[in-house]
Amino acid sequence: MVTLSVPAPPALIARKGVKREASILDDDVSMTSADNDRPAKKVRFTDEDLGHDLRKKIILAALEDQNKNAGKSQLFEELRKKFTTRISDPQAPDAAELSQTIQCLMLVVARIDRHCSPLVGDIIHMNWAGRPQSFYKIYMLFLLQLISAHPQHTAKVVQMLVRNLTYETVKDAQRSGNSFASRRDVFATVHKMLETILGLAPTVWNSLFTAISAAFPFKGQKKVHQTTYIVNLLDILKYAPAAKTKVLGLIFEKMIQLDVEIQINLDDLDEGEGEELDRQLRMNLESKTGQNLSDSGIAEDEDDEDTDSDSDDEDEEDPENAEPRTIEMIQETVDKLDAMLGLVFAYYAARFPIDNITELAQEDVETFELLLHFFDTIILTTFKSQYVQFVLFWAAQKSPFFIDIFLGVLVERSMDSARPQIARQAAAAYVASFVARAKRLERSAVRAVVRMLCEWLEKYLHDRESECSGPDVRKFGGFYAVFQAVMYIFCFKWRDLAGKSDSAPEEDGPITNVRTWAPGLQVVDRLITSKFNPLKVCSPTVVNQFADVANHLHLVYCFSIIERNKRGQLINSNGNASGAGQPEATQLETYFPFDPFKLSMTKTWVEPLYNQWEPVPGMHGPEEEDEDDDEDEEEEEEEDGEQGLGGGEDEEQGSGSESSESDESDDESDDE
Repeated sequence: MVTLSVPAPPALIARKGVKREASILDDDVSMTSADNDRPAKKVRFTDEDLGHDLRKKIILAALEDQNKNAGKSQLFEELRKKFTTRISDPQAPDAAELSQTIQCLMLVVARIDRHCSPLVGDIIHMNWAGRPQSFYKIYMLFLLQLISAHPQHTAKVVQMLVRNLTYETVKDAQRSGNSFASRRDVFATVHKMLETILGLAPTVWNSLFTAISAAFPFKGQKKVHQTTYIVNLLDILKYAPAAKTKVLGLIFEKMIQLDVEIQINLDDLDEGEGEELDRQLRMNLESKTGQNLSDSGIAEDEDDEDTDSDSDDEDEEDPENAEPRTIEMIQETVDKLDAMLGLVFAYYAARFPIDNITELAQEDVETFELLLHFFDTIILTTFKSQYVQFVLFWAAQKSPFFIDIFLGVLVERSMDSARPQIARQAAAAYVASFVARAKRLERSAVRAVVRMLCEWLEKYLHDRESECSGPDVRKFGGFYAVFQAVMYIFCFKWRDLAGKSDSAPEEDGPITNVRTWAPGLQVVDRLITSKFNPLKVCSPTVVNQFADVANHLHLVYCFSIIERNKRGQLINSNGNASGAGQPEATQLETYFPFDPFKLSMTKTWVEPLYNQWEPVPGMHGPEEEDEDDDEDEEEEEEEDGEQGLGGGEDEEQGSGSESSESDESDDESDDE
């Protein structure tokens, strides 16, 4: 039943010698002839007639009246109400009536000019997802015709479609609907529309990415919101491969934000809270067997209420009145990042070749190079991320060629004097951590990296020692970061560095008496006795472990320098103690990005490729320290919490980073 009451426009219904009066409140229309006195002929219009004739005329009348009356048309406002009335309102038109109205609008789409923009906005933003699936086809067809006739509305249509790829928007639409389709049907409809629009107008991509970025769930929203949207973004790449750089880059940016937030919150925990969180994370890692997500990461419709039943209340809770939930919030953020990373791992697993393949297709190389671009621009520039970088750790080990590319970038970044010092320190930390932890790294690659690092250190020593009066992290931070990388690698990969040959380790002779070492390591003795005194400012954990291993394997003896450094004396290049007047030696920032990975779901991707710490055979452990060690020194070590490099294997999330004053020197580059 049509509800509008409008006089039929004469231009549309006047016939030669005929006058018509129409009352649209009922189904009867009286027609009177002016040429004779014959009684009026009653004409009854069926619902089909109304849908294809009078309804069209009514709509045209509303559009023309809007144009003539400069936006003050009552007829036009009545037409708008059809699309703005809430579904739950008893006066709201049903899906059948809306379908007929939209069909009529399709017939006059060319007449929908700029004066009709309010109506267009109402139609675009109507709750179509809360209606039956049978309504979708007509509605989407109208939108396609609309943007074909009036391209200026394309951006609005795209924004609306993208918003309907979010979990929250679809759920809200379905809550207000009476007979709605499933979430998967809604998403499938949106993807089909976006694919069609991109095919018709490829230049619409800028509008699409703007909408994608704006609709990304806030990091505080629940896990199901994040994963549902990421699944849909990855589906977009199936029909819009040119969007990979921006879409995948956006996903990495969102993940890195969560990653950093985890570490910041961990740093803020008190000691007792940290232990409690560590216990919870351990339990979660050992006992977690399932997720509230389907295999695709999108919640099933029948689980909607269970999955997100209390999310609205929690999101709307007054922060001022809310009790502290730090540990629980960190755990939620960890689970959220775990699920998001799982989707990214699965995406790349479907696109990379089988493990350790040597012959690569061009597409494989391009995929890795794009991933490396995200690492260089997003991950490497973010300090204290703990987990996102493991996507590169995993991907690089898919092929020896990838390893070479990855290490080449890292080594180059760590030695590039044109880069900020903090960036070079981060690159050196990545070199050390990857070489130490990557299980598929060949012996020749380990030796090649160490040789390059040592050659650079030797040249640096030759060129810069004359201007050094003592250890100074602010000025020579890049140097110390590279030397610390060499020490760290040696502790993990000493077997690969033993002997002259790259092909096989030295087998003759006892393990405690290696006669020869890989080229480059000979400079270590000269470095530790130089004015730079790296043992003074590098991580005490790394220095102490290196001293033990290097002494046990007869590479170099460090303990005398370490003891003098503890007493405040600095050792010059001649081995003599220097006096006062030396610059204060601040601590080098300690960060090893591939410390043990403990996310419960994505751990399975990393573990097969991960090299765990193994003590040197025959070397005493911490409990076997010499009994004549000074008691005060033992107490000092306990207070400092110094452990072996393998101590991080059982530490809580985010272990392996120590705060220092070096952040203040980010812009003080040690140019060479």
